[in-house]
Amino acid sequence: FGSRLICLPPAWFAAMRKFSRTCFRHTPPSPWPTYGHRALGAAGALASRRAERTGRCPLLAAPTAVPASGGSRRTVATAASPDTDPSARRAGAAAGVAESVGAQEPIRLVALDIDGTLLDSQRRVRPRVREAVAKASVSTPVILSTGRCPAAARTLATLPTAGGVFLGGALALGPEDRLIWEQLLAPEVVAEVLAFARGHPELTPVLIHGDEFRCVEFDKWTDWLTAVGDPAPAAVGWSGLERETGRVHLVALLGEEC
Repeated sequence: FGSRLICLPPAWFAAMRKFSRTCFRHTPPSPWPTYGHRALGAAGALASRRAERTGRCPLLAAPTAVPASGGSRRTVATAASPDTDPSARRAGAAAGVAESVGAQEPIRLVALDIDGTLLDSQRRVRPRVREAVAKASVSTPVILSTGRCPAAARTLATLPTAGGVFLGGALALGPEDRLIWEQLLAPEVVAEVLAFARGHPELTPVLIHGDEFRCVEFDKWTDWLTAVGDPAPAAVGWSGLERETGRVHLVALLGEEC
């Protein structure tokens, strides 16, 4: 994250599973896999190298069967890290994925990251990407899967979607913003992070609940948040932050890179 230190709740994949089960619980049983979030770090690099050796789609590692609730098994296709042609990868991120694995098993859900995937370096959705998403959404539900809040995600990714997973998995919304899943941080964890930030004045703590951002006071880091597309935070002081410890999806500590 460069100059950002972000504490994320460990609920990403639980939110994705909840989203899939909720959205499709009225549909007949199907062997379709869930297309999850891009694999990052070492796992993504490994998948990318495997794709180069095998000549298979660089977006996907081999589908893997994982246990689901109730003891059954389902197939999950995991996307790999960026390859050497990010523009082509983004353009095919929706339609290309469906076509690559469609001959084996159709995809039930396409979950797309925003920054660096749907958006280019100028935070724009290119026409080829828009066309690919529209093509995929004809037969497959397309959602957003991002660390951003819902308002910022919709503002930046101006695409018709069926909901999404936001704030690193802490919040999942269906069509018309119907709440499917949320995971609040424990108040004592938030209080501990705030106590740490108090002892490090070079850090700017921001508490995030849905589309609501709260900070102690405005500074260059809160200005940076709005510059990159997030909502403008409300300056509530330390006492205001401490009163909100019970309703926090995500805590961000902003500061210079260590």
